[in-house]
Amino acid sequence: LLLLSNLHPSQCAAYTHRGYWFAKIVFVAFTAASTILMPNDVFAYYAWVARFLAPGFLIYQLVFFIDFGYRANTALVSYDEDPTRRRFLCSDNESGVWFKRAVLLTCVVLYACCFAGWVLMYHYFDRDCAFNPLAVTITMLFTFLNTGISISKIAPHGALLTSALVSTYCTWLAYSAMNAIPFTDCNPLASENTPSTVGINIGIATASVAYIAFVSGNRETRTAATRGS
Repeated sequence: LLLLSNLHPSQCAAYTHRGYWFAKIVFVAFTAASTILMPNDVFAYYAWVARFLAPGFLIYQLVFFIDFGYRANTALVSYDEDPTRRRFLCSDNESGVWFKRAVLLTCVVLYACCFAGWVLMYHYFDRDCAFNPLAVTITMLFTFLNTGISISKIAPHGALLTSALVSTYCTWLAYSAMNAIPFTDCNPLASENTPSTVGINIGIATASVAYIAFVSGNRETRTAATRGS
């Protein structure tokens, strides 16, 4: 209801977005508590609907990583180019390259995590199950293609940090999908409880929603200030 009320800019949308915080907190708490009394059929229907909505949310999270990667890369590179903000930790950064080195080191670490993840998934998940090698291979090919485009002339504004973030996220998605297989023949972790995977997925979802909300709020604030001036 809150989403629908804010789709069209209006005075009512401004009130529901910025006001009535006590009512909204009570509503969210009541909704969370009411799930205890809901029958299992409700969650079964929810799971069925979520299968069709999940790809859209995954694309939404990819947009989050792409936007964050471009913003972080631009900000860090600008620090090297601005003498007033060039200091890096305990170094004066007179050469103006330390932030670029930090970006490059981050990319190396992220790609190393990707390669390590591919090797481990190929090793531990049964390759006789067609989905397992298919998921890892598609992720590898996408990473090579995405990275190649980002450092080529095809994408003049490409950033290696963005490609590294997206590739790492796709590798995590491949692992999550394979770990969700309920059969021990294909998934060696099917008989084990892995709350860490769920926790990381919840953390990524929370961070993406919070970041998009923060960026959108800043954009609206700047727009309102520009109109006021």
